[in-house]
Amino acid sequence: TLQFNRRSLAEMTAIIHFLRERKGSESFVYNNFAPFNNDKLYICQQFSSPFTFYDNFSLSASFEEVAA
Repeated sequence: TLQFNRRSLAEMTAIIHFLRERKGSESFVYNNFAPFNNDKLYICQQFSSPFTFYDNFSLSASFEEVAA
């Protein structure tokens, strides 16, 4: 589970658009960089984005690793 906190409306719109376009079933690559520096495939079936206050949004998302 990841938290994206204190994000602007533009950032939150982009994140939610990315997740919705994959509809919880299309995987995407995430590279966790140093010190591991390896690509893994993930899906996100659950996320929520409660409104905090003007231009300050948060998002909680649960990611699952899937086989390549």
